Amino acid sequence: MICVRCNNSIPDTVRFCNTCGMEVPSEITHDARAKPPTTDPLIGSTISGKYHLYAKLGSGGMGAVYRARRTLIGDDVAIKILHFNQNGSPESERFRREAQAAAKLKHTNAVSIFDFGISDDGRQYLVMELVEGESLRQLIKRQGRLSPAFAAEIISQVCAALDEAHRYNIVHRDIKPDNILVDLRSSKPEVTVLDFGIAKLRGDSPGALTQTGSVLGTPHYMSPEQCLGEELDGRSDIYSLGIVLYEMLTGVVPFNAPISTAVVVQHVNQAPPSLRGLNPAIPWTVERAVLHALEKKPEARPATPGAFATELTAAVATSGVEPALERDQSTLTPTVVLTNEHQFRSNSVSAAKPAGMTTTKTVALTILVTLILVALGGFGFRTLFVTRGEANSTNRSPAATQSSSPVGPTVNPSPRVAQSVATPTPAPVVVNTPLLTSEVNAVLESWAGAARAHNLDLQMTYYADVVSPYFGRRSISKDGIRTDRSVAYRRYPRLDIQLSNVNVVVDSSGTQATATFDKSFTFSSDEKSFSGMVNTRVWLAKFGAQWLITGEKDLKVYYTR
Repeated sequence: MICVRCNNSIPDTVRFCNTCGMEVPSEITHDARAKPPTTDPLIGSTISGKYHLYAKLGSGGMGAVYRARRTLIGDDVAIKILHFNQNGSPESERFRREAQAAAKLKHTNAVSIFDFGISDDGRQYLVMELVEGESLRQLIKRQGRLSPAFAAEIISQVCAALDEAHRYNIVHRDIKPDNILVDLRSSKPEVTVLDFGIAKLRGDSPGALTQTGSVLGTPHYMSPEQCLGEELDGRSDIYSLGIVLYEMLTGVVPFNAPISTAVVVQHVNQAPPSLRGLNPAIPWTVERAVLHALEKKPEARPATPGAFATELTAAVATSGVEPALERDQSTLTPTVVLTNEHQFRSNSVSAAKPAGMTTTKTVALTILVTLILVALGGFGFRTLFVTRGEANSTNRSPAATQSSSPVGPTVNPSPRVAQSVATPTPAPVVVNTPLLTSEVNAVLESWAGAARAHNLDLQMTYYADVVSPYFGRRSISKDGIRTDRSVAYRRYPRLDIQLSNVNVVVDSSGTQATATFDKSFTFSSDEKSFSGMVNTRVWLAKFGAQWLITGEKDLKVYYTR
């Protein structure tokens, strides 16, 4: 066979060229004896007498992408050809707009458009720069979770391309891992943004293609305003890029369900699960940057992709700094939680300082709190001692009082004095409800993530020793739950569980919580598959620093199939 990139001969039995390393699909050979039959009639054809198609790179809802050689120049390009059934449809006009929009972009991180036309048999085609590398989707699938620094480098390059597009009033509208190519052959990843196929040219006269009210895009990556069919600007792309970054760091998208409409509802109404609940290695600064991009209201997100890239880069650079409490709290005042057992639990607080300064402030704060507690303890002891002494002196007989006082008869204290030594009212209990709710949400998402990962040992760590109720049973031990789950794990090697509409209520003690949520699930094997959605309630209790599930029950089955 002959490699079409370097024109060197390669054996029929290898998959990669020994000279340039290019993968060798069967369609690229020029040797008719080695060319196997293909079902795609375009392979081997020439478009408009200029582009010889020899390999199919992929396909989608609008068309297919081929690798082609320019017969006059001799280099390789990528050609997107619209499906025949799309010609003359609104998609064909959108395809033309893709060429118009993308041709304006001249940026190293955006794919270049060379040509647009209609073939002799009426097929619309778009000739693009052939970009080497793999899609971000393939990279995540191959490597799993990406490091924050590596993810930030990729996102920064995507933001550079989007900044250029937004400068021309072009909103991409379909940012997702499939449309981001990453070339890892250099020391630094080289990123290219593809497919402006549903891009909207803002400022165009209103039309029926991409006007307000039409919903286009991929549901898992659509912004809330895109889900609602509202007018879009560049901040919609920032939200979609935030979803992509979330997936790069955790390995999963924040919103998922068996049906697309449920995903759309989650985008509009539900807060994304904690990233650190899924991947504790993610720095809090990075999580904050991701959640900033995922704000429901566009005006609450970063104003531009460049601003988002700057924020993310700074978050990675300062990832070793510990977070402070909420802004409305003093960084010098700990939040003290009094449990039912009357034990004090303090949320440690430290300002964003270097490690040495943080340690010094922590020691000083500890000494200060200790002195305050000692002072309060001394005041209580003194109050108790004085009160008892005065009570005893009041109950003495007059004779005893006179004999013990050389000065004269004892005068009873006035009511004002008695009030001044009364036992002080105990301080009210303070519970940091938002923090505790966030903790419970993180536990639930990690619990569901363990099921998705098929990790029974990890999932069992989220249960108390005895769980009551447990679905239809009054109580069951953790070992009993493990036995039940192990049967399902063996029977269904592929599990998918997603939580949505999570509502957490923490009681006044801060040690008990109830969570209600919709749980969509799919259990599948090679023989059969079972899916459904139920409304579930779990009860949790805090043991030390860890929340554990103490009860679990399904309330209502929405559907099964």
